[in-house]
Amino acid sequence: MILLENSLFKLHYNPVTDILEATYPDFYDFLFTEIKDHMDKMVEIIHNYDIKRVLLNLTSSILSVNHEQNLALSSQLLLGIEKTRVEKLARLEAENDAGETSMYYSIEHLLRTENPPFQVKVFSTRDEALNWLKD
Repeated sequence: MILLENSLFKLHYNPVTDILEATYPDFYDFLFTEIKDHMDKMVEIIHNYDIKRVLLNLTSSILSVNHEQNLALSSQLLLGIEKTRVEKLARLEAENDAGETSMYYSIEHLLRTENPPFQVKVFSTRDEALNWLKD
């Protein structure tokens, strides 16, 4: 079931597995504010549907925001999801190596400093991520 679809995000929810798959847009600095607003909408949907498992799909995303913007987006999402009942968060790696490295370090930093009440894991394939979320 599609919960949100626009030029930036697509949120597909499977109520049988209780998994929300968020297909991410390209992250360009000129879209920073709009992406932040859409992340808030995603967190609101996660809360309203009481979703427990989330898959962030960045496989086809171009990540070209700077490190500070990347950290701000990751922090906003992590802190928002902490206010929900999410138990597992899986993230698919972006194929853009330079952007993926920045995203990886931002998330690692946040996991060390914030210690979220849910599990977070990064995967290179969708099948691996879905299997982990279902487990």
